[in-house]
Amino acid sequence: MGKKGTITTSDYLSIDEYNRLLLNLERDGEYKWCMFAILSFSLGLRISDVLQLKWADVYDTDDVMVIEKKTKKKRLIPIGESVKRVIFRMYKFMGDPNVNSYVMLNKRKTSPISEQFVNRKLKWLKEKYHLKIGNF
Repeated sequence: MGKKGTITTSDYLSIDEYNRLLLNLERDGEYKWCMFAILSFSLGLRISDVLQLKWADVYDTDDVMVIEKKTKKKRLIPIGESVKRVIFRMYKFMGDPNVNSYVMLNKRKTSPISEQFVNRKLKWLKEKYHLKIGNF
């Protein structure tokens, strides 16, 4: 979150950098963060919307229904075949979690992680993988 009264900007992540990020996350066993990247970047969802998703919303389905937290708009987003394959693989790698649980659970597995934690983790991933992006 930016400082009050300042202008913040977001940059885009090139497709090459995005694919490299996914490969690195999967290689390093960062399956939850691979899921975050897929859900946010591939489906065009804000952090607040990704954090509300449960496995039942995205696993073994052709589309996802989202009521955007910021705009309150209802969106039906199709899930492409390549994205479905990654979601299936991550679900298996994460040990077949309960379909009624949140995709982005905290360590206690009781509730979704916070937006602030996601932002800190994205900055950390940017540094770790030397991603060519200014701001997520």
